[in-house]
Amino acid sequence: MKRRIAAFLFTLLALGASAFLRGETLLIAAGGFVGAWDTEIEMANVLADPVDVTLSITGIPSGLPCPPNCTSQTVTVPGHGTQRVLASAFLGSVYAGPQMIRVDTPNGVAAPSVHARSISAGSQTQFAELPVVRLATIQALDTSVLVFPGASRQDGVYSNLILEGIGGSFTGGSLVTVEAFDSSGQSLASQTFAITGESTFQATTIVDVLSRLGITELEDGQIRVTRVTGTGSLWGVLTNVLESGALKVKLGANP
Repeated sequence: MKRRIAAFLFTLLALGASAFLRGETLLIAAGGFVGAWDTEIEMANVLADPVDVTLSITGIPSGLPCPPNCTSQTVTVPGHGTQRVLASAFLGSVYAGPQMIRVDTPNGVAAPSVHARSISAGSQTQFAELPVVRLATIQALDTSVLVFPGASRQDGVYSNLILEGIGGSFTGGSLVTVEAFDSSGQSLASQTFAITGESTFQATTIVDVLSRLGITELEDGQIRVTRVTGTGSLWGVLTNVLESGALKVKLGANP
């Protein structure tokens, strides 16, 4: 009798807990599309039942009709099945450019296994793997400071810095200090930049960031980004653009 009561109570607790479970949110850093470049998102359902997955950005309402200028799309991934979606298929042209793409599932439903990469229509050999991280993991980190390795500026190579504020007061924009160090740890230059929050048309991209800092040549340096104002989570990537057109994408923290 006691065992039956215990089992009944355990079942009630489990049901009650599941009712408060939130759906999982994954964040794809520097997704989106621009020119010949697009983002390929592959999802594999880890469950036996179909799952509705919403791909979205928190963009400013454009006032234009949707479609085509949408900020989200919900797709059904079959049980133990897969789906492949391009960012250009669910984002309108006014949202062209780097984005932090969210992958959401309903309350209590596990997120799919997600792989994302930036691909070029010009060549099958030009692509870059994009980091996919749970939003809860980002929020648990101290991302008021991001440190990126491998910053370079030399013949045929330069580094772009892509940043965005996730949540908090970053939705209205904020300020960060970007500092460059050489491989021995010597500070070379620093500058303050305004970055966007999530409710914008795209993430902030500082093209050829070392040049913006006044550095003409550097190999395997470090870029350190420190939040000056605002709250929430600072997130983004450093992208090395090679002469061949290939990309190398790097996170500023280990999730």
